[in-house]
Amino acid sequence: MDCTLYISPDGDNKLDGLSAKKENSLTGPFATLERARNEIRALKNIHSEATFE
Repeated sequence: MDCTLYISPDGDNKLDGLSAKKENSLTGPFATLERARNEIRALKNIHSEATFE
């Protein structure tokens, strides 16, 4: 599984981080590196074969 997470100064940590621009109330970039780090850790626990960009 490949996964790209996006971070932007205009992002929101309530979003899913799966898009570079906010698309709706759920999809868009994170605001902080810490939120992206936490998401990577959670995904690694679920998908041990995952790689991240």
